Amino acid sequence: MINVDIHEPVDIIERLRKSIDVSVSNLTPGDYVLGNIAIERKTLSDFFQSLAQKRLFEQLSRLKSCYPVCFLILEVYDFAHIANYRAFYGAIIHIMLEMNIRILFTQNKEQTAEVILLLAGKASDSQYSLQHKRKEIRWTERKHQILEAIPNIGKKKADLLLKHFSAPSAVFTANEKELRKVIGIGKKTARNIKELLGEAQEKKS
Repeated sequence: MINVDIHEPVDIIERLRKSIDVSVSNLTPGDYVLGNIAIERKTLSDFFQSLAQKRLFEQLSRLKSCYPVCFLILEVYDFAHIANYRAFYGAIIHIMLEMNIRILFTQNKEQTAEVILLLAGKASDSQYSLQHKRKEIRWTERKHQILEAIPNIGKKKADLLLKHFSAPSAVFTANEKELRKVIGIGKKTARNIKELLGEAQEKKS
């Protein structure tokens, strides 16, 4: 039996199903769990994006804390496409030496499916229950989420507001004139913020 995260590619899942029972669900952490083995799969672009956003090591740390044997499968079609070798191999060395996580390279999803099947043959026969450890949301991320819940405010406007006001509470207590002093925040957005605050106060009272 292989447990697969619901967000993984359908073609990998279908290839696995030809050889083994597959259970698809929402896995947190990991993309594939086979007995005592857990796997995080990333394409090269995923790898660099999560590295730049400082999510990579946090994801792998959660994986390591939940399962005894951990692998990172990296799909790299052509190493010539790697622009920053220093950052790439620096991260690889850290993952292997400091985090003690094994790394396997594949060229595409077809090879990834074959490697997962090979690992399934080496997984412990004993039943190992799925572990769940959700990402701990940092306060900086929570502040953005609070502001992004306001109509017409996305990540960019939330960034602008937090750079100017530092905290969501300061945004909510500011008047429309103060809000419009923030470059990129127009009359409509300022009004949305004040209207939302007014609705929240009415419901509270």
